[in-house]
Amino acid sequence: MKKRLTLVLIVSAFFVLIGCGIPTIFTIQSSIRVKTKEETKITANYVVDQSTGENLGMIDPKNGPKIFLGYAITDSAATFAGFSSSQLQTAFEVKAGKAPYGRHIRSGAYADGIFSVKDAYDNEYVVYPFSDTSGGTFTSPSYHVMYSDPANITLKARIETDFVVEYKKTDGIFTVTPANPSYKNQTNNQLARIQKKLFSSIQPEDDDVNAYDPSAMYVHLFAAINISQGDFNNIYWTNLKYLGNIKISE
Repeated sequence: MKKRLTLVLIVSAFFVLIGCGIPTIFTIQSSIRVKTKEETKITANYVVDQSTGENLGMIDPKNGPKIFLGYAITDSAATFAGFSSSQLQTAFEVKAGKAPYGRHIRSGAYADGIFSVKDAYDNEYVVYPFSDTSGGTFTSPSYHVMYSDPANITLKARIETDFVVEYKKTDGIFTVTPANPSYKNQTNNQLARIQKKLFSSIQPEDDDVNAYDPSAMYVHLFAAINISQGDFNNIYWTNLKYLGNIKISE
């Protein structure tokens, strides 16, 4: 009787495994780094390490890596200098999950922010996702810029691009421009604050303003890469990268 029960349990476990399937986990070595910083423009580079390039064939050809962008508004260029990259990454993981089991950024981030961090003086800083001037939001799984060239992605080649985040002072907006033509902007490339507000119309009572001084306003920029559509079950994020800040007041 005992042997029969053991056999039944083994068979049952086998069919449970067959029914559930074994998850396929996607992970690669990739990262974002800052290349140059100018007065109103920051150029960054996203690159996949060549030794892991073969795994790129798991990605859905029409839904490749996406660049996700966030911002914070403060009255100091040094606001995030006091935070280590690991502190910012830990805060980001509260919303986006810890590798390799990430989560999508949802529309609630446009009300509550992507993440928040507190400094040594208990001041809290909230980072929000960019919107655009039409009010469009960038939520899962479609973020600000998407790699969408099936011919290239199926070659399992190195996926790399520079991307430029630039402040257009006369328009009160930011733009993001990828150098690799395989990457496409999701909407109109006119990046605004939450609720399609312009960066030239900041008020001290605005929800997305962490600290206010009309003579010294800085926008701090953050980026991460998301890969979530293909022959795998998890959601992949690179580490969050602080790109730096741009002064937007006179």
